[in-house]
Amino acid sequence: MNDQELVKSLLRRQEADDLDFKSKPYQLDETKEKSQFIKDVLAMANTPRANSAYILIGVAERSGKVTEVPGVNAHPDEAELGSIISGKVETPPRFTYRQVSYKGVELGVIEIPRDQHVPIMPRSDFGVLRQGCVYVRRNTRNTEANGEEVRRISQWRQGQNQPPSKHDTESGSWEQFYRACSGFDPHRIYIAVLDKEQSVDARDWVAMASIHWSVMIDLDTGTDTDGNYAIAKDSFSKRYALRISALDDSPMVSTRSTVWIAASGLDSRPTTKPSSNWRDWNRFKVPQLEQSMYELARSRPMVVFIIDARRMHGE
Repeated sequence: MNDQELVKSLLRRQEADDLDFKSKPYQLDETKEKSQFIKDVLAMANTPRANSAYILIGVAERSGKVTEVPGVNAHPDEAELGSIISGKVETPPRFTYRQVSYKGVELGVIEIPRDQHVPIMPRSDFGVLRQGCVYVRRNTRNTEANGEEVRRISQWRQGQNQPPSKHDTESGSWEQFYRACSGFDPHRIYIAVLDKEQSVDARDWVAMASIHWSVMIDLDTGTDTDGNYAIAKDSFSKRYALRISALDDSPMVSTRSTVWIAASGLDSRPTTKPSSNWRDWNRFKVPQLEQSMYELARSRPMVVFIIDARRMHGE
């Protein structure tokens, strides 16, 4: 199929997971427009599909249907587009930009092949982009992926049988994490244990928040001021009910929220920290947590993920 036939077939369709219409070119001298371009390409690249996805520029639409084909007056340089994305993304997606003449007008066609090293995420906040966020195409919208969508993305990637990149083998990958967590199966309960060091950076916490963790057991007594909870709370609270508790609070855990348990107490609440008598602490405080976890495990299979700061930092 040549480009004219491709455009003709795309114009007959409605917007979908693999097709987006844009009436005007991206204004690449503006931060917001530049970040929107990156977001659109990432969302298409991350979305599971059988074939290439397309962004067709120079086409007006209403409710996803083509209403007019005004075309464009100028085209960006493909190398410039690639440079814009590679500067803001960890593993840049593959795509092409082509100029197509169709019925007397000029159109721009961005094609994003299906064989991508997904999920692909921004390396930093920029315009409309959030660091570490997984974007996906949901019907006719490009938006943040939820936990189930992240799971489908990982399943899709596994089906493509892609070899791991050097980055993945050196520092771990979402695919490895996905397998370790049983594919983020929504019928399981997920619990993470964090050590006393800051284990996860802000970018990774955004992605981690897309998974429903029922319990985070944190051994850092300063977690609520400058530790993992302080870094992660905004990302978590946007998706699930979140609360932080010490063992003194007799924390109640459930499958409908996330409870962040400061198992060693909190510096901000000195009375929650154990005295020098650890034997009494373990005897009277830890069993409360054990009982809560036991009751939780009776409802669904449980996956416990231990996050070791030394390994994450490459020590």
